[in-house]
Amino acid sequence: MTALGTLGAGQPGLAPSPAAHRLCQTALSGAQWHGTSPAARFGELRIVALGSSSTAGAGASTAAEGYVAQLAGMLHHAPAYRSAVVWNKGVGGNTLDDELARRTRDVYALNPNVVLLQSGMNDALQHRDVATFKRNLSGFVQELKAHRIQVVLLDSQYVPSLATNSEYHRFLNAVSEVGQEQQVPVLARYKLSVQLMTQAAMTPGELVAHDQLHPNDFSHWCIAEALAQYFQPS
Repeated sequence: MTALGTLGAGQPGLAPSPAAHRLCQTALSGAQWHGTSPAARFGELRIVALGSSSTAGAGASTAAEGYVAQLAGMLHHAPAYRSAVVWNKGVGGNTLDDELARRTRDVYALNPNVVLLQSGMNDALQHRDVATFKRNLSGFVQELKAHRIQVVLLDSQYVPSLATNSEYHRFLNAVSEVGQEQQVPVLARYKLSVQLMTQAAMTPGELVAHDQLHPNDFSHWCIAEALAQYFQPS
């Protein structure tokens, strides 16, 4: 697992406080798997991370600091599985429609047993219809479950300039509602960032990359840590 002292290459010397570390580790602790736990159900993990630029690694100082790459490294050492393979299928600028259009090649052709599905940010930025987005996201989750694929939803990252934007929050709420309705876990990245600021005294500058849009190295690590802890057997 990534050493704490090496976190945040874009923020020299930044290491998480105990409060920040706890928030990252427990971000998904309240969620439940649909059916048996991943450790009990799978001898090996085959994970597809499907998303847009933040899944591709945007905002991280190097490709290795992106949350998908860090998660792969963390799971490589997890004793609960014979093996763990993580495919990064993040494409910058993708909307949910774009992700749906490439699901045959980038999801089903790889035969995963878990899909990390990150969507919503670009739909909000492009002023897509939120009701259509929610309906299509729910349908995609249902489809994945019909293929016996476990799903974890990831909502949009924290963006300081959008913190009070009502359209942005409607898309955040849509992802949360689909998770509740479909009984799949949601890694609420926006909420996690707010908790890090209010409960761990972190600032926006310690969470967001220099472009003020994407997660920085620390936030990528925090997302990976939350997911890695979630995949550990209880």
